[in-house]
Amino acid sequence: MAKKKIVKKVVNSYEEVLTDLNISPESLFDAGLTYIKRIDETIIEREWEKLVKKVTTSTSTDDIFVRSHGRNGSGSEQLMVLLTEVFGRSFSIDKSNNAAPKRLLENALAEEYQDYVVEYQDYQISHLFEERTNNPLLFSAPWMICYTPKIIDPFTGHETKGFPQFQAKFVDWAFANNEKYINEYNELVSKYWKNLKNYFEKKKETNIRFKNQMIVALAPIYKEAEMLPKKQRTQYYLKEFDKIY
Repeated sequence: MAKKKIVKKVVNSYEEVLTDLNISPESLFDAGLTYIKRIDETIIEREWEKLVKKVTTSTSTDDIFVRSHGRNGSGSEQLMVLLTEVFGRSFSIDKSNNAAPKRLLENALAEEYQDYVVEYQDYQISHLFEERTNNPLLFSAPWMICYTPKIIDPFTGHETKGFPQFQAKFVDWAFANNEKYINEYNELVSKYWKNLKNYFEKKKETNIRFKNQMIVALAPIYKEAEMLPKKQRTQYYLKEFDKIY
């Protein structure tokens, strides 16, 4: 008797609930994109210039924060050693892992809306590009963070598996609104990416997972790479890193 072939059926909770409500996931996501809250452009330019100056000036003593690394911050000490070597200055761990970006958003909004206080409810503080929060040029970059409506945040590629096309839409939105700053960042970070390669060659890093995470964290931001699923995106940046001489 021939063995019965088992056919896999995918059941996605978001799709089921939205279909029951006669709402298409596409229309929900497209509408949500229009409600993402960015910092005012004038403030972005000013704060980005200040951050770049602090990061790239080795004599600066201003605190610059990054997110902790590893489970419960277990890899943070290793991260601090690496960043000091690569950037030539020291950095600090954000104790709550989001205090610095939140403070930047709140201060920018307070400056923008001076006549009243705006409280954004059911919005999520988002970093536009994943796996970059250990990067001192990006963790608190004013163009990198925004308030995303929580109703669409899972669809941006951080949490859901069923809607990869929405990750591409989110990346399109991020580039459309920030291409100028992404290009500036890419030009700046190329030097530090090369420093990272020199660091790993001297150290002969044996923790491959940590090494790969840092290569991605400090990589330039390429649109074609950011469109890819996480594993493929990592491989893309690793190949680009190998081209550095």
